[in-house]
Amino acid sequence: MFDQRVVGYGQSHKLNSMDFEHFMHIALQVAAQSGDEVPVGAVLVSSSGEVLATAHNLREAKSDPTSHAEIEVIRKAASDLSDWRLENTTLFVTLEPCVMCAGAIVAARIPRVVFLESWRQSHPAFSRPSSRLNVRSVRQGSRLLS
Repeated sequence: MFDQRVVGYGQSHKLNSMDFEHFMHIALQVAAQSGDEVPVGAVLVSSSGEVLATAHNLREAKSDPTSHAEIEVIRKAASDLSDWRLENTTLFVTLEPCVMCAGAIVAARIPRVVFLESWRQSHPAFSRPSSRLNVRSVRQGSRLLS
């Protein structure tokens, strides 16, 4: 059982907890395609539930320390939409975003992030919510990976 954590600010979205599980499954499938990379997957979804982009870590493949899954999915979506403002979207990611990715998420104006919480719970020293974000937990016993 995994808990999901939602970090968000801004407007409400039409996505519900069933959608959360569906999109997190997609993120887990994307993470499984990581090969020799750290297996992290990200999915960016519009407020209507359309998948805008998916990505996994590419640091080794690109020899680029900034090629985290979250950065890659932001780059893809911004390019595809021809707009760096990714407002009214939700980012699903299999691991809590690092400080660099959190900054990119804020810069891209992504209002909501959903990530699996199990790693975060086992490493509490690495989880310091930003005071800029309204943090609230969604504790739902999802059956991800079980």
